Amino acid sequence: MHTEANSIGSLRSSGSTQPATGAARTNPEAKAPYPFAIGAAVLVVEDNEVNQLVAVSMLTKLGYRSHVVASGGEAIEALSEDDFAAVLMDCQMPGMDGYDATREIRRREGNRRRIPVIAMTAGAMNGDRERCLSAGMDDYITKPVRTEELGKVLQRWSGRLPARSRP
Repeated sequence: MHTEANSIGSLRSSGSTQPATGAARTNPEAKAPYPFAIGAAVLVVEDNEVNQLVAVSMLTKLGYRSHVVASGGEAIEALSEDDFAAVLMDCQMPGMDGYDATREIRRREGNRRRIPVIAMTAGAMNGDRERCLSAGMDDYITKPVRTEELGKVLQRWSGRLPARSRP
């Protein structure tokens, strides 16, 4: 189950033992550093509450709306219910990890539009990037992520964002 909330500070349980946070409201009058981001929603798949809050805060600063889920299974459910411009995927989560979730996302997409899946992981070892890409992820950034770095990665994939996610 994913949630959408009106402030970063609002946390609520998603019915599981994992916390889930929702989106921070995008101020349409704010001048976002990435104008294509205004109004676009990014799915954040992250089981750690602090990392959820950090990701939502960064996305808000960049002009994105965000939806947060705490597991790979919840990500698949959210993608079947809503349209997102991109997915930020943690790789190491209990249950269905980010690798398996991405493989399942790709399987379900079939010939439809390929949603950009960006690994957001603490793994910086040799082979981690390749493992993410071989699972079907499109890009890879390591934690701790800087807002500027996240903006550049999302901008790199902006040409692949669906038209209805752009202003």
